[in-house]
Amino acid sequence: ICGDRPFFSPKLITDLIKISLKEDFDIVTTTFPRTYPPGLTCERLKTSRLTKNLSLITEKEDKEHLTSFFYKNSEKFYINNVSPRNKINFDGINLCVDNDKDLERARWISDQMIQNNDNCYNIEEIIALAREWEEYFPTLNKD
Repeated sequence: ICGDRPFFSPKLITDLIKISLKEDFDIVTTTFPRTYPPGLTCERLKTSRLTKNLSLITEKEDKEHLTSFFYKNSEKFYINNVSPRNKINFDGINLCVDNDKDLERARWISDQMIQNNDNCYNIEEIIALAREWEEYFPTLNKD
């Protein structure tokens, strides 16, 4: 679980855990290929596979993002990619918090959720709020 993902979905990670317990996958993910927007992605990596391959992870990027090593060497691992039941259009959506603009967006989305007295938003509703943010605050969204 990464700290830059305030809208992390406990339900999605629960689903990944259930899938990984049903079948002996090395990784269960939503990023190979990406089926959820950045900031909502989840990955579950089997600890024994990580431990066994740790000495092979030598590139700086792979040390920061451990699963990238496994994706680059996917032919050696049993990987299951999870997709939403209904296809989600997340073009242009990034819900990670990496800078001040991202933090403002996350706060705004959270405020909308609080105003609606709904602390149990689903992924589609969070994406819809992110699109509203893009529409209402276009000048803040320019780099």
